[in-house]
Amino acid sequence: LRVSTDGKTVSTEGSTEDGTMYYCIGEDATTPTAFGTDIPTATDAGTYYVFYHVKGDDNHKDTGSLGPVEVTIAQADPAKLLPYGFAVEAEPGDSLSSIELPEGWVWSDTAEYVGDEGTRTFKAKYTGDTVNYSQDPVDITVNVTKAFYDYVSGSSSGTWTKGSSGSLSFTFKRSQKDKDRTFNSFRTASYDGDNEMIKNNDYSIEPGSLIITINDLLLNTLNTGTHTLTVRFEDGTATTTFRVIEKSSGGGSSSDDYQPPRTGIE
Repeated sequence: LRVSTDGKTVSTEGSTEDGTMYYCIGEDATTPTAFGTDIPTATDAGTYYVFYHVKGDDNHKDTGSLGPVEVTIAQADPAKLLPYGFAVEAEPGDSLSSIELPEGWVWSDTAEYVGDEGTRTFKAKYTGDTVNYSQDPVDITVNVTKAFYDYVSGSSSGTWTKGSSGSLSFTFKRSQKDKDRTFNSFRTASYDGDNEMIKNNDYSIEPGSLIITINDLLLNTLNTGTHTLTVRFEDGTATTTFRVIEKSSGGGSSSDDYQPPRTGIE
């Protein structure tokens, strides 16, 4: 048997000038199964026993069962299932049990901790197919860095026209474990330094990383110009800016293409 380029396993075809080749894969090294003219195939790793015989033509006798030829299909290296340069992210002090791996992969020792900031490797196994893939542990690279929060997007290009109705929304994201941590880690929000805003009065929040929406009641009290929004989390802070502008003489806004900067800090 050989492994072909499309991943299937097939036997090479025999030849004879004195009849027809028949093949089968035996139950074991001594017990052939039903013979047929189709070339034997196998798809799983393991040891196979290929029997064959020649059914003679009008001028030749049958040979009877011959073989077996023992063929071993080795288990594949599971490391090849991972993208080139694959690595996972972690924070200092994380245990491996808290770090998610691709489907089918498990850490060899979930009780291990990643330690301080840096890059290191830990052992993991692929259990998604224990027949066809080796169960020898594979080195997984773990990049250990301190998480930070950052502003990622907002509404109306971060510009508010005085006298308008509606709101301004800003989305903040955590560099790691965003889905689990960002919304639940939120604590307070303020503008222009220590002017703390009142939740559900001046602003509201919702998940998706964290979306904070400042309402028009507060925005219309602010002077024209650039203002700073500071969002504090349990384990970090992020800031961005927005602008308040006067309504133009034609009734519209005098907004341009201002974009709030991404100014997240740890």
